[in-house]
Amino acid sequence: MSGRIAGKIALVTGAGSGLGEATAQRFAEEGAHVVITDINAEQAESVCQDISAAGGSAEYHYQDVTDERAWDTLVGLIIKDHGRLDIVVNNAGIVIRGSVEDTTMEEWRKSRAVSIEAVGQGSRAAVKAR
Repeated sequence: MSGRIAGKIALVTGAGSGLGEATAQRFAEEGAHVVITDINAEQAESVCQDISAAGGSAEYHYQDVTDERAWDTLVGLIIKDHGRLDIVVNNAGIVIRGSVEDTTMEEWRKSRAVSIEAVGQGSRAAVKAR
């Protein structure tokens, strides 16, 4: 690997599986310390273990990306522990399967909160911490 982001501190949400997992693994391969967040602790901790076993650096924190106050807390903790936050990947997202007739407004709102609103919350928390 090229080490393009060696020494950087990277936060990847929804990194317990899928694209978030792949992003976290690649960032670690490129030398970043990766802060992995997800609501699925078991999967996310497994990703951290895989990264560590491969010689990378990662830590897991539970995060509900729809909780605005938790964003500030998490970013504050990262700054406290690592002195900075260089990269934020707002990856967390959910898909509600069903037709418009079958999907409830509660499901619609949850999907929007996780997949859209959380991106703004995460970006704002990271920028405020600079």
